[in-house]
Amino acid sequence: MRPRMLAGAGLILAVLSLGCRESAAPPPLEMVDLFTFRQPTRLALSGIEGQERDEAGTWRWLLGPRAVARFQAQRSRPYSLRFRLMNPLPEMVITVSANGRVLATYGPLPAARWLAPSVDAALTFDAVAGENELAFAFSDWNGRDVVHMPTDKRPLAAVFLEFVLYAR
Repeated sequence: MRPRMLAGAGLILAVLSLGCRESAAPPPLEMVDLFTFRQPTRLALSGIEGQERDEAGTWRWLLGPRAVARFQAQRSRPYSLRFRLMNPLPEMVITVSANGRVLATYGPLPAARWLAPSVDAALTFDAVAGENELAFAFSDWNGRDVVHMPTDKRPLAAVFLEFVLYAR
């Protein structure tokens, strides 16, 4: 009976060790839509809040001074970014960059009414093999120069209304 128990314990340890191996890098991103959650785990977000909604629609807050989305590309190739965002602050300047290279600068933008797009853009950039970074930098955010949401202490800078990223 003892050899059987030892063999069973060995099998259990072998199976458990398979699940404990270090995971490989995340799979390469082909397409992601932050509002329908296609392939959401293939994008690492920093300064981009989860979905919120009310009777007017659905949005994701971008936090200042910088919101970032990181992803893996299997090889160097073009990617397209389609996004719409709303700016809640007067005279806002928003700079979009990919891997440290400025793709576009918008502004100074006037403050928009709630969920009305301030920027509606489609940008194409060359991703590199490995990790890539898309960044949105803001000239202002809630509490820096202007308090636009006094009951919310987050550094709210802008609102995504749409965000789709895909390989070309």
